[in-house]
Amino acid sequence: MAERTFSQGMIFGIVIIVLMFGGLYYMLSAPTSLNGGLLEPSNTPYTHTINVTLYANALGWDYGIKGDHTNPTFNITAGTRIVFTVIEDDTAPHTLTIADSPSESSTHLTLVTTSQLTQIIGHKVVASYVFNKVGTWTYWCEIHTTTMVGKINVIASANTSAIPNCNSPHSAGPHSQNNNLDSFFQFLLDISGAIIA
Repeated sequence: MAERTFSQGMIFGIVIIVLMFGGLYYMLSAPTSLNGGLLEPSNTPYTHTINVTLYANALGWDYGIKGDHTNPTFNITAGTRIVFTVIEDDTAPHTLTIADSPSESSTHLTLVTTSQLTQIIGHKVVASYVFNKVGTWTYWCEIHTTTMVGKINVIASANTSAIPNCNSPHSAGPHSQNNNLDSFFQFLLDISGAIIA
């Protein structure tokens, strides 16, 4: 009888340990779903491509000089493909999620998951999306929903390819890798008010 009680207690203990490790793994990796209902059809045509680098930090998406342009709003024309380079900046888990609405929505698409963007500072993940639907879109981190959230305004006019609401592009500031091509595009941005893709 004592042997049977010991076996049951051992099995119960193993189940508890497995559940604890499973819960810990989920907390460190969730959410990792790629699709919340928003789809991008394969082979979506696009007219422009712009590159945007966002530093993932729980205090806000960093774009440009550290802390200078947090959670920028991007203004683009319909048919623009944004290539996002997301860089880990604070060792916390992050996602890059988009929705075709002015706020976080249950209908969304996670472009970068926590399993793709490791919690190692400097780790990069590249993902892209073609924005064809005119209106205000939202991008955010599903873990830091109140601090890491910004807007993408998609307009029908073909006057500009992209106009962020900040004056410095992602290549400026302490995060830059001293890229002369980025400096040239910064110069073009300063004189034209638009990122030239």
